[in-house]
Amino acid sequence: MRETYLDGLRGWASLFVLFGHLGPVFLLTGSTFPPIPFFIDARLAVFIFFALSGYVLSINFFHTGDRVSVVSLALRRYLRLTIPIAASLLIAFLVQVSGVAQNQVAGVAADSPWLALGFSVPVGFPELLQFALWDVYRFDPRDAIFYNAALWTMPFELLGSFLIFGCLLVAGTSRLAQATIVCTFCALTWWANSYFLPFALGMAVALLRAAAWPGPARGIAAAGLCAVLVLAALRLPEDSIRSLSIFATLILAACMLSPGARRFLDLPISQWLGRISFPLYLTHLFAIYTVGSSLYLWLGDGGKVTAAGALVVAAASTGTALALAAVFLPVESFSVSAGRSFSRYVLRLASGPLRARA
Repeated sequence: MRETYLDGLRGWASLFVLFGHLGPVFLLTGSTFPPIPFFIDARLAVFIFFALSGYVLSINFFHTGDRVSVVSLALRRYLRLTIPIAASLLIAFLVQVSGVAQNQVAGVAADSPWLALGFSVPVGFPELLQFALWDVYRFDPRDAIFYNAALWTMPFELLGSFLIFGCLLVAGTSRLAQATIVCTFCALTWWANSYFLPFALGMAVALLRAAAWPGPARGIAAAGLCAVLVLAALRLPEDSIRSLSIFATLILAACMLSPGARRFLDLPISQWLGRISFPLYLTHLFAIYTVGSSLYLWLGDGGKVTAAGALVVAAASTGTALALAAVFLPVESFSVSAGRSFSRYVLRLASGPLRARA
């Protein structure tokens, strides 16, 4: 059974990535954030994505033990990620060659080196195609920073997914084996201080969910969620991978256990954000590079904008980013259907020899 409220959580996390890129590294550059409000904490939002992937990719197997479904997910994964990534990079290419990106000039005006990095290296189409199909999954963020800085997460998303699939296939249906594999995955990624830790913790939540939540936990879920959000809002910028992984996993678990949180995340606005979450994540920087940056330069007359001007830039950038994500939705739908079709085709080919042997 699909847990739709998790789509809502992913949607709000994607919006918070947009707010994080608009705030601390652009409009609020130079401001200090001890603490960082969680709704402009792009780094924490990314860890929520990772924990969600760990949970969503494993929960069905922990319920059913169906290895074929794991193989099917693995076969879909590359196309599911690569088609939208390639489309976003095509947008990057068009934005660059059209000359509508003003982020480099706006980055100087706003004293934001991060903003000025976008398109600071020309994007050639052959190199961009190679990057979209393969290099985006290498653990080198350099090209991603120039093309689409949000893509730095994709190597972790792809390899993290396949680590999960491998763990599930090795563990099989034995609860003891599953617990052993998940605990080992958590321990190793904790020891390595690895970005794969939230994937492992998300798997742990899925295993606990499938095995049965402790009954008393439901009674304190709402208070626990509030406490986690307060603590997340008080985190310091230098917080480690481990602490971010714990915050993200606790937010995931608390939302699952809290009826109020689930109702909020099932609201139409939350579900709509969930539908556009991946498109929003992939394309929001182009709204900032174009509309947001141009408006910043106009309102600031080449210098820093006022507080009111910053609000106008934030509102215009957010509206543009949401509209662009909505337009991008057919690409998202195509990637899902293409992945499913490829998976069915390969599994059908594989089942032929098996039937022949039988």
